[in-house]
Amino acid sequence: MSLGRVSVIMPAYNVEQYLAQSVDSVLGSDYPNLELVIVDDGSKDSTFEIAKSYEAKDCRVKALTKVNGGQGIARNYGVEHSSGEYILFVDSDDLINSEYISKAVAEMERDREVKVVTCRGEFFDGRTGSWRLKTYTQKRLAQRNVFTISSLMRREDFLRVGGFDTTMHNYCEDWALWISILKDGGKVVTLPTVEFFYRVRAGSSRFVGRKYRGELIEVLNRKFPDFFERKIGGRLYSQRSMSKYINPLRNFFFPRRASTSQKFRHLFYFVKAVPRIVGGAVEFDAVWNNTPVTITRIDSLPSRHERELAMQSGKVVGYCTQYRFWLWRKCWVVRLKE
Repeated sequence: MSLGRVSVIMPAYNVEQYLAQSVDSVLGSDYPNLELVIVDDGSKDSTFEIAKSYEAKDCRVKALTKVNGGQGIARNYGVEHSSGEYILFVDSDDLINSEYISKAVAEMERDREVKVVTCRGEFFDGRTGSWRLKTYTQKRLAQRNVFTISSLMRREDFLRVGGFDTTMHNYCEDWALWISILKDGGKVVTLPTVEFFYRVRAGSSRFVGRKYRGELIEVLNRKFPDFFERKIGGRLYSQRSMSKYINPLRNFFFPRRASTSQKFRHLFYFVKAVPRIVGGAVEFDAVWNNTPVTITRIDSLPSRHERELAMQSGKVVGYCTQYRFWLWRKCWVVRLKE
């Protein structure tokens, strides 16, 4: 049985002092069918020359260069120029164990329902110790990123969700990717061994992106309102751990009621999140789960019989009502876009 090809994508920017070590850790893998795509993101040092030297001596290596645009763009670019059935991102200052890819692919091959294989990690070079990431559940993923960037995924899943969102300032974009891949289901396998080694540098996105945290939390809320509604009962807050306390309180004072037809049952949590999606807009167009819809504020909620008839017609997706202290309410109808 032939083993599926793994494309290792390595974005690189001004890492001449680290690149060789990272490349060697990938090429030292015991997995026989891999390619390494190094994407130089407009470096000003000798990063690209080092990448080209590896390309010249190892047929598994492809060295590319492009105008500087950030890690997300570089990673997407690398995937575009790769051919593997599986995708693994390894940053140009991090390391992986020689057996990691073999172990991860074995889990993917064993069960088609597995969408992500991850592992335990450790810090090195200045900071040491275990990188303690929470065990994956969808509810935990709704509150924090629980994966290292070097987690194996299927190419088809990466392409299905459109890759990395490149508007996110190189911060939270990997979290958004995992939510996109897993929000509608799929298994995750966490290897019990340390297979990934993470170097924390002063200029890493782990620190640089923190100044955008509030803005990027809002981006996540706009991208995944139904996921957050389903898993934490409302929006995600900048103080993420507080979301599980704030949302139940808000839902007590400002309860929402949603209804959908059986045909659009998969959009129930989207409809319930409508008050957060539209803001103050009277009419709002959106595309959700490939379904184009128009959300319209209405003066009053039709009777139950009228709502059921409208939803049975196939043109109305559902209704949402938000109460304020149970004294007054706002109502919306969600229709298929004409």
